[in-house]
Amino acid sequence: MAQDVRVRYTRRVIQEAFVELLREMPLNKVTVKEICRRGEINRATFYRHYADPYDLMDKIEEGLLEQLEDYVEQSVVDGFQKTMEGMLRQVVKNGGVYQVIASANGDPRFSQRLSELCWRQLSGQTAARFPGLSAVQQRWLYEFLAQGCGGILRNWMAGGMAEPPEETAAFLGRLTEQVEFAAGRLQTDGK
Repeated sequence: MAQDVRVRYTRRVIQEAFVELLREMPLNKVTVKEICRRGEINRATFYRHYADPYDLMDKIEEGLLEQLEDYVEQSVVDGFQKTMEGMLRQVVKNGGVYQVIASANGDPRFSQRLSELCWRQLSGQTAARFPGLSAVQQRWLYEFLAQGCGGILRNWMAGGMAEPPEETAAFLGRLTEQVEFAAGRLQTDGK
């Protein structure tokens, strides 16, 4: 038990030092030496937990994606807006990490990984709601919504998350409803 506490503490220290460095420089410039200096640990300690800064980034992203996956799964029950509120509260709670990963210094693959996770979870819902759209059109609809919501969220984070999660989620919810309404018309019009 005591070892688990030390391991969690050490990983947190390493991750916090890493995030601080990402605020200042791109991922490809971050070194193990600098992470260790910031975190006041030695290199052997770092390598006990991570192979390199890219492995560290990957592990941080995996943790974030696991947290967000729970919200996406719950969206089937709670609906888009309530789920989005929960996700945005999680982003505010861990804002520094999300802001850095979504920034130019972060990992450009993260948003794609998140989008793919959501598609895997929501593609069945999309097919059930829009059976009149072809599989390709259903994917287009999803990409349109995902890219639009992603752009708004990146802008929201870059702006310091000044608007409350509830307000942001409500706006995204209204936009999504309008797009889904239009998609429903497309499938009934046969166009």
